[in-house]
Amino acid sequence: MQELKSRKEMDPQYMWDFTHIFPTKQAWEEACDSAEKAIEAAGSFAGRLSESRETLKEALDAMADAEEQLDKVYSYASLHKAGDNGDPEYQVMENRAIRLYVDFQTRMAYMEPELLAIPEDTLNSFTEWDGLALYRHMIEDMTRGRAHTLSKEQEMMLAMLSEPAGTPGDAFSMLESVDLTFPPIKDENGNEAPLTHGTFSVYRESKDPEVRKAAFETYFGEFRKYQHTLAALYGGNVKFDNYFANVRGYASAAEASLFRSNVPISVYDSLVQAIHEGLPTMRKYIELRKKTLGLDELNLYDLYNPMMEEVDFSISLEDSERMVKGATLPLGQRYQELLDEAYANHWMDIYENKGKTTGAFSAGVYGVHPYVLLNFTNTLDDAYTMAHELGHSM
Repeated sequence: MQELKSRKEMDPQYMWDFTHIFPTKQAWEEACDSAEKAIEAAGSFAGRLSESRETLKEALDAMADAEEQLDKVYSYASLHKAGDNGDPEYQVMENRAIRLYVDFQTRMAYMEPELLAIPEDTLNSFTEWDGLALYRHMIEDMTRGRAHTLSKEQEMMLAMLSEPAGTPGDAFSMLESVDLTFPPIKDENGNEAPLTHGTFSVYRESKDPEVRKAAFETYFGEFRKYQHTLAALYGGNVKFDNYFANVRGYASAAEASLFRSNVPISVYDSLVQAIHEGLPTMRKYIELRKKTLGLDELNLYDLYNPMMEEVDFSISLEDSERMVKGATLPLGQRYQELLDEAYANHWMDIYENKGKTTGAFSAGVYGVHPYVLLNFTNTLDDAYTMAHELGHSM
């Protein structure tokens, strides 16, 4: 039985190349120091925004510069940690980056209250100037949020609370990606096989119902041992969401979340309604799957395996890459060139290792390129996931 490799044992050919962000860790350390100075510079404009349109532009330029530097500093640290959440060095790096972000948010707490305190006619005359054209939408967005913007002191307190508010999510990540391990199960040949976050998705597609059942019950059985802890962490997250929404005067946490993208709550409600209206079709599919598989009872672990005996969903990394390229041909030559670059230049971290963040994501790094996390196990779902995440990257 082969266990998961440690991060240091993985083949660099299938891993991210962080030198595209910073050539060395020392360069990252120096960038942290530089970002700290940029944060101080951006905070030095407090009390001066109404002086002139030029001063407002300088302040916004300083804020943008600090944020751009922070993005690279944080991305470098958080991506290292995503590769191995259990590595103490990466935990320290991410914590330093998070503290810089909290410092930035705290020092910039003056920005919205002070900008909204500028008389409307004066602010409009400022934004009509071509020098502020780049920030017009940002200023309009801040103005839209006038009713939910607090005083400078209150904004500062909320900014300082942002790091502790991430504790439930941090605790879940450490439990899921580092501390939680699973007992082995028996594969289709009766051999002992390792169960991990990555292999679970393989076993749940097995043609053998006993393998599917064992994988499902073993995997979720381990989570069930911590159900009260997980519920408490989730409850803490909900409480923070509601707290921030209430303090800012939103009707709900949902409204607060959607407000950032200027999406009315009615859009969310209509999506929920559309899903409910589609449930009869879903029930027909469930009945068809049950009948096709010849099962007396359809369980959750019977929803992912192929319905037809002759179907083989196994697909290699190389074939997946070719399939994604073929499927996206209608999107044009530039899309194809970027996919080639992603495959060749280590945009993707492909295989599962101990401590690696589960699932998949695409993280954009401004001025560099996106970084895609996968946990590839040679299934068709993995190929779809690759296409999905690279779609975000494009």
